[in-house]
Amino acid sequence: MTPSFSISNRQLLPLQVVDLAELSVPGQAHQYCVSAGGGPLIVTLVWHDAPGSLFTDAAAVNDLDLSLRMSAFGGTPVYSQNLAAADRVNNVERVRFAAAPVGNVAITVAAHFLDPTAPRQRYSLVVQGDFSGVLQSDQNPASATSGVRALASSCVCCQSVLRAHRPLRRWDRQPVRSVRGRHHAQANRQHW
Repeated sequence: MTPSFSISNRQLLPLQVVDLAELSVPGQAHQYCVSAGGGPLIVTLVWHDAPGSLFTDAAAVNDLDLSLRMSAFGGTPVYSQNLAAADRVNNVERVRFAAAPVGNVAITVAAHFLDPTAPRQRYSLVVQGDFSGVLQSDQNPASATSGVRALASSCVCCQSVLRAHRPLRRWDRQPVRSVRGRHHAQANRQHW
């Protein structure tokens, strides 16, 4: 059962969390797939950044990026604060729609930069609002796929959104096999 939250005490909407997922290589990405129902949709990415150096102007040590690709927008990415470019400053990134268009939504969390001295970065992702589907991850308590991991690129609902609007990266080119009717990545994929 998916927990829910209330907007203006009028309706209950689903809420799902992926907690303490880990990225360990710059360029590595985790992808999740849900289906927007036409109402509010809020996707939030949060991570605890390592302490910065006193001798640098950079505010962030590690930089993760949140992006959404929606079939209704032709797969064009939407970044934090609903902008067209990735946020390079904040460790809390949010994409919010008052009324997200009905259709598939591919959510991507990517490591833009990781400090070479401590390259592992854990994050939490929260999706709340009018959506259906489950964030397939071992770190999602609502996921019924314990031990089975899924990528949006292997899910039928988001294949067209992702394939048509971005080049394949090296991890997308590896074959994906199906186990018990659910997709999961090959064991050699370190980012899952």
